[in-house]
Amino acid sequence: MPSPRSGLLDWYAVALAELRTVRRLARTWVFLALGITVVGMAHWYYSYLHATSSSFSLNSGNALPRFTTAYFNSYVLWFFMAAMVFLAFDLRHRDQRERVAETIDSRPLSNIALLAGRLCAVVLAICLPLFGVLLLTQAMGTIGRAVGWWVDPIEPVATFVFFFLDAIPALILWCAIVFALAAGLRNRLAVAVAALALLGIHMWSLAHVPGYLLPAMSLLYIHDNWASDLAPRLPDLLTLLHRISMLMLAAAFAVWTAAFYPRSDGGSRNARVLIGILPAALGVLGIGTIVLSCIDGIHLRDAWLAAHRAAASEPAPRIEHLAAHVAIDPGDDLRLDLEMQVQAPEQDLTSLLFSFNPGLEVAELRLDDIETPFEHQHGLLTVRPPTPLASGTQVRLTLRASGVPDPDFAYLDSVVDWRRESNRNAILWLGTAGGIFEERYVALMPGLRWLPVPGANLDGASRGHSPTVELTVDVPEGWLVAAPGRRETLEAGRYRFRPGAGVPKLGLFAARFERRAMEVEGTELELLLHPSHLRNLDYYANVTERLRSRLVQIFRDADEFGIPYPYTGFSVVEVPAHLREYGGGHWLDTRMALPGILLMKEHGFPYANVWLYNDPSQYASYPGGLDALKIWWLEWMFSNDFTSGSALRAWSRNLVSFQTAADGAGASALDYVSEELGRELFRDPTRFRTRPTIYTAHFMDSDAGFGATVVQMIDGLTSEQSSWAGFRSFQGAQPSVWERTLDAPLAEMDFEREPRQAIGA
Repeated sequence: MPSPRSGLLDWYAVALAELRTVRRLARTWVFLALGITVVGMAHWYYSYLHATSSSFSLNSGNALPRFTTAYFNSYVLWFFMAAMVFLAFDLRHRDQRERVAETIDSRPLSNIALLAGRLCAVVLAICLPLFGVLLLTQAMGTIGRAVGWWVDPIEPVATFVFFFLDAIPALILWCAIVFALAAGLRNRLAVAVAALALLGIHMWSLAHVPGYLLPAMSLLYIHDNWASDLAPRLPDLLTLLHRISMLMLAAAFAVWTAAFYPRSDGGSRNARVLIGILPAALGVLGIGTIVLSCIDGIHLRDAWLAAHRAAASEPAPRIEHLAAHVAIDPGDDLRLDLEMQVQAPEQDLTSLLFSFNPGLEVAELRLDDIETPFEHQHGLLTVRPPTPLASGTQVRLTLRASGVPDPDFAYLDSVVDWRRESNRNAILWLGTAGGIFEERYVALMPGLRWLPVPGANLDGASRGHSPTVELTVDVPEGWLVAAPGRRETLEAGRYRFRPGAGVPKLGLFAARFERRAMEVEGTELELLLHPSHLRNLDYYANVTERLRSRLVQIFRDADEFGIPYPYTGFSVVEVPAHLREYGGGHWLDTRMALPGILLMKEHGFPYANVWLYNDPSQYASYPGGLDALKIWWLEWMFSNDFTSGSALRAWSRNLVSFQTAADGAGASALDYVSEELGRELFRDPTRFRTRPTIYTAHFMDSDAGFGATVVQMIDGLTSEQSSWAGFRSFQGAQPSVWERTLDAPLAEMDFEREPRQAIGA
């Protein structure tokens, strides 16, 4: 019986020999060239698409390869899996063709060592070109950026994890499957057809499987398309279990291939078949565990929704004032110490009902300093006072809680749930995270119910809930916090917010932001960005006073209309690409506009190609020249009603919708009319209006055709109208934006067309 050391040496020798053989195959270099060409063209094309459209549409960030690399990597991996078929399908035939089969058969090495060596060689032969392609793409983006071309390197964390955690396990398993087919079918054509058919079935299945099952089906650890600079996406425990299960299945297929390989090595076929059952069972058990976990997650949301719908008709208290001390330990713990002035509505209350995130555990609850029994189940916090509260009675409720908010608790009643939609549904591009609580970024959206909110967690259930707020927040030193109102620094890492007016939706955002600020008419305006996302600020550095003048005009107009801005500060905050930007209910309305805050996706303005038009000589005919045009264009970008992060919509809501709300039948329609009137008061009449002015995620609720991304890219590359001017240097000659857009006849302009249409699934 050969020793383990001898078997290891045999495996190593076979791997080296196989690698030399594969290196000499012409098809290896053909696939290498194709891989470089296909991946390079895809990165270049979508960078071009983003570069030529992002100057006027924030939605064009959907085409930015830096963040959507998690989406395109699926095509990259499928391509190299297809290439692997043609390197592994002639497992035995190549030995016979080269007349070395008898020599190999006479060697005293086991089939397992022989196949393991060849498997490692083939995987390495595919992984090295894949690594080279990723490295080349990264270098192309880095060098291209340095020389003035509007391309970006791909997000490094997502790329690193993709190669080592996604690609390598997937290629190992796939090579083992192809080897098993080769040992069983023994005809090269049959093996190739069967393997490519299996790959096609996987691609088709992944395109149709509901979103909540993607952790069990997808070969990528990012299931919702978006990578992130602000909150880099790292694999979770389910992903690690999935990869271990894949390696177990690969081991099982390798052992079974050794059992049926047409070469006698003295080993028992039956014994190897039985041995292969153990890793196969472990792999199936691991993936089955993931499937059950996914199903349990969707059932848990259903249970939460049922409980909240059952409680929707129960009377809810009103919170008149909220004083909260929030301590954030990013990624580990959120600690709350709350004091609320609670009032009974027009009827007596035997219990106080709040929706409160189930990921937070209530440690203590008191009414008027008296410890009071409560229940916290399914995200419903029910407080039972010793005696019923008479109508109009106020009590002081204090509460201490801690934990990590569960992001799945947000937007329970969404009429469209991305979890139940297919992987091809474009609604995934609007983000899937109801909130973020990670080591590098914290986004506590109001829909998370990270603070107790009266009534059930349903869209519109807390209508009219606008308490005054005093908020103190502790964060790690060097972090900044955004919340409604002006931020007061109490000490290092401790901030206070006292917005003054009532706050119907309280959001809180914290990270190591870079801050830019100015004061306008007594209100502090600030922009909070990732430290590496400041390049576009340089473009507007010379028009700061023009921007201030325009903002002063807007604030003074609000005062003259009798609807002054109600809060002491306003923050524009950059948020990760995968943060969900729409809410629940039937409307699926934007959640990027909050009291005192406008949220801005990282793939929008921070990466927009505003430098595309930077030649003053082209705009001599425009009143005020390029500087005036910069302000016009900035306002145009942030006033597009179709964009969820419209600043015009956020301004209107802060002045109108967040200060008063309709009630009863038709309330949503009346609120929309009020918001629309507010927008009309401040919309520049010289600017064209996009249609429609309403925002809803229903616009994105549609499945792309199978393979639509590839088809659209080919159409774009072969179109006679394609122009590659977007990759010229920032200072290069460009068509005048004034000539291209402003002087164009209105009838010829299509303002409803969005760059997102170029992205399929």
